[in-house]
Formats: sequence, C-alpha cells, structure tokens
Amino acid sequence: MILAIDTTHELGSIALFDRGEVLEEVCLHAPDGFGHVLYGDLTALLARHRLRVQDIDCFAAASGPGSFTGVRVGLACVKGLAEAVGKPVAPVSNLQALAAFGSGPLRAPILDARRREIYAGLYDAGLNAIAPEELTHVRRMQPPPAPYTIAETGVSEIVLTKMLLKAMHVGALRTVPQLVKGLKLTVGVVEQLLRALGDRKLVEVLGSVAQGLVPILEYGLSDLGRRWASDAFEQNQYLGPIPIPLAAYAEQIGRQRIRHQLLKPSEVSVAVSDLVIDDTLTESIGPAISARRSILLYGPPGNGKSSIAERIGRLFTDIIFVPHAIEVDNQIIRIFDARLHGPHQTPEDAPPNDLAIRRDDFDERWVPCRRPVAITGGELTLEMLDVHAAERAGFYDAPLHVKAMGGIFVIDDFGRQLVNPKTLLDRWIIPLERRIDYLKLPTGKTFSLPFDALIVFSTNLEPESLMDTAFLRRIPYKIHMPAPTETIYREIFRRAVELRRIDLPDALVDRTISELHRRAVPLACYQPDFITGQIEVHCQFHGLPLVANETLILAALDNLSTRGVRSPYDQEARAGSREMH
Repeated sequence: MILAIDTTHELGSIALFDRGEVLEEVCLHAPDGFGHVLYGDLTALLARHRLRVQDIDCFAAASGPGSFTGVRVGLACVKGLAEAVGKPVAPVSNLQALAAFGSGPLRAPILDARRREIYAGLYDAGLNAIAPEELTHVRRMQPPPAPYTIAETGVSEIVLTKMLLKAMHVGALRTVPQLVKGLKLTVGVVEQLLRALGDRKLVEVLGSVAQGLVPILEYGLSDLGRRWASDAFEQNQYLGPIPIPLAAYAEQIGRQRIRHQLLKPSEVSVAVSDLVIDDTLTESIGPAISARRSILLYGPPGNGKSSIAERIGRLFTDIIFVPHAIEVDNQIIRIFDARLHGPHQTPEDAPPNDLAIRRDDFDERWVPCRRPVAITGGELTLEMLDVHAAERAGFYDAPLHVKAMGGIFVIDDFGRQLVNPKTLLDRWIIPLERRIDYLKLPTGKTFSLPFDALIVFSTNLEPESLMDTAFLRRIPYKIHMPAPTETIYREIFRRAVELRRIDLPDALVDRTISELHRRAVPLACYQPDFITGQIEVHCQFHGLPLVANETLILAALDNLSTRGVRSPYDQEARAGSREMH
C-alpha cells in the first residue's frame, strides 16, 4: 500500500495505490498553502478506506521542481509519518513522473516556472535521466520594434531625406499611406519627415484625395525638391524600404544565432527519411548538425553529399528576421533575397498558435522568414565573397554568405572552383575561428559582422589534396559518404522504379549490378534515378508502356559516361571505392 502526496503547485493531490491500482485520488486546491488542509484530507482519505497510518507500506511525495514552500510541506509530511511508523520514503521528481506518461524512446517533460522560464528534463523509456533537470529561460524570437521617431530609425536624416524624395519622384508615392508602405516606416516617422522637408521648401501639400470616408493629404515635390530627388537618384538608384543601421543588424544576428534552435535525433531522421542511407551515417550527421560547427562531406561523386547538405537546411524551422537592406557609412547594401529567404506566414495567414506579429509593433524593414539555405558550387570566386556593386545602380549587394546569416551556407563541389582551394580556404579562417567576418566596400570602407552560419563543404576529391592539416582541424566534423552497399543500392532502385511506375523485375536490377561490376564502374546512389529516367524517356518517346528490358538497361548504362573515355569523375569514384574496400 502506497500513500502519495503532491503539494508542489497550487493544485495538488493525495492518492492511495495498492497492487498496481489507484484506490482513490483526491485533488487539492490550496492557493494559500497546503499546511492547513493537508493533514485533514489525509485523515479523511485513510478513514474512507478503513486504514491506519501503520497500514501504509511506503510513503511517496513529489520532490519538485515547484513551489519551494509546497515541496517542503509535502516532504515534511511523509518524512514525519514514515518516521513514526518505521516505513520507507520515496521522493519522486515531478518531471520524471510526467515522463512516465510518454511512450517514445526519449521523453522531455516541461513544467511552467513562470516569468518566461521552464523546468525541463530528458529521460529514456526506462525513466533514466539522460540530461539533468534544469531551470531554463524560454527563448522567443521577438521582432525588432518599430521606430516612432526619426532618431529611432538609426539612419541619418540625410539618407532618410534622399530616399523619401526618390520615392516621391521616381516611385510616384504621394500620400502618407503610400510612403509608409513603400519605405516600411511608421506613420509618425513619415509625417515627421514630410514636415521637415516642407519647412525646407522641398515638399508641398497639393490638396487632398478621397480614401474611404476620410480624405487624406496629397504631397508633391517643389522645383527644388525635384532637383534634389534627381541628384539623389543619379547617385543611388536604390528604391524601397529604408535600410537598417549596421549596428542593429549585427545585434540582431547575435540575437537569432542558429545554435538557439534545439534539435532532436528524431528530427534529423525525419529530415533524411526520403534518402536511403546507412543508420551509422545518420548517427554521424546528427551530432555534427547539433554542434552548429563546420562540416565536411566527402566521398565519390553521386552518393548524396549535395542531397544531405540540402536536407540539413530543412531541420531549422524557427523564424529569423532579415533586413531588406543595411546602411554602412551612408552606403546601402541589399540583404534580403526572395530566392533564399522563404517568407514566414503573415499574421493574417498564420495559425492561431504560431508567431503573431502586430504590424503596429513590428519594424517592417525586417522580413520574418525561415532560416536560409544558400548553395554555391564551382562558380564561387573570391570576389563573390565580398560586397559588390549592383550594376550602374550606386548601391551594393551583400555576398552570398552574408545572405546566409543565421542559416546554412553550402559550398558544393569544393575544389572545382576557378580559385585555388587553399586561397579560398584562407578566406574562411577568421570566420570559422573567431565567428566574425570582415568585409570591404568598393569605397575602401572596412566593416565587420558577427559570422553565424553553418558552413558545409562538399567534395568528391581527397580532402588532404585540398586543405592542410591545420585547416582540417578547423572543421570538427568530417563525414565520409561512401558508395552504397548492394542492399542500399537495391532499395534506391526499388524507390526509383516505384516513383516512375516502371515495370522492372528484380532480375534486371541484378543484371544492372553485374554489368556495372563488369565495366568496373562503382555503384553510386544517383545511378538508379539516372537509369530509370532514361527508360522512362525512351518509352514515352516511342509511345511504349513503361516496361524495362535488358536492352534499355544497357543503353542507359552506356550513357553513364562516354564510350572509351574514362571521365575524371569515374576515376575519382574508383579511387574512393578502392580505398573504401
């Protein structure tokens, strides 16, 4: 017979438990504390079951986390009763008790500790603690607050003036709502700027226009204002949202570092579930991603290095804020890239429990989006890693790795760039070691930014031929992607056939494997998709049913490489295969 007590929170309980069955549980509500109600309720519970304290074999009490006073009341009660009758006491962690209700191999119970803090723990299926229980702060990515004064924009009044004049002159924005939408400023800031420009005889009120039930003022440029706007546009053709100051951008990078999102093994498994890879490879990838340190994926070509790199990006689902542009030394650098920065749902579209962003409070010069995944390959040059001028526009575009801040930067086909690999690697020494990057404007101005991106190098060349030992040491996770085993190869083939709905018996897969061995071509993960794709196109072209035969298999294999010539890619793959075996 067990008597259990929980007084760790405002809502508590007492219960009797015997031979695997709960005899009775009594819920207690004691906003003023349990000391004055606990013993009376215990006496009544025992009386209803005709029990005495001596009949209890073990006393159990919740040991927290929870209210300090509540924990003491419960533990003092059971210790006193147990001491009186000479029976054992069992303190039980509230988090461990919650974990008992889970069904998965890993269980992470959480309790609200208020003040944006939580109690958390991690247990396995046997309720053994994997990580110690702790009190931790809840991180919530807050959107940057909207500026309500010119000073709060962080941008010089000169830049603001030029951009507003250009928006009116070139963009034909003539009302406060139009300027608010185009410049992404608040109504208050736009009105302050218009008053200041009116005082300087650059802007004038033209009249009013009807908009709904309330007419609004329409503004125009004076002759002097048009000359200023023309000069400003000739110097800098950037039109759009007002830029963010460099210091604010650097601060936001630190606030939304990629390491802030916690990952679980199950999430890694789901991200790569559409690939056929060995379990040991998944085990290697998980810790590497979780550490948020640079990763090297290497091995023979066509075995999923690029696919793995792309799926790493799928793991990060939290929201970051990316500026449309930043301002450095009165120069504008464009950051936001719609091709990389997938937009987060707007408040109108968002589900009820998702991040809600009130437009009144949110600085719309920032774009809420998912963490970016930027991939570059053999086209990468040193020049692409620095700020570069937009053609004849008077403003600049950020390099790709800056656009990848807060996300993943994949350098694919490393070693096949036009620039020497060692020269390219030297460019990354400081960002990888000090987590800071130094950039230079064409004007000569040098500035720094916190470097926060998970860099993934992917190559089918020998790593030792690309980088020295010192640089290899700076890449803490090196993951070999070998050629597939026959078992994995057959499963990839099965999925490719199923996807294209091709009638291809197992015997033809055996024939494919034996023919590849005969030709001394190593198995590669890309081959089943390539072969089935060739068969599908052939059948569609000739109007035939999707049925494979040996002739089609051999024709597809002939297209894997040119006849009589061993491509360097196949030579590297053979070298990798020999080393693996």
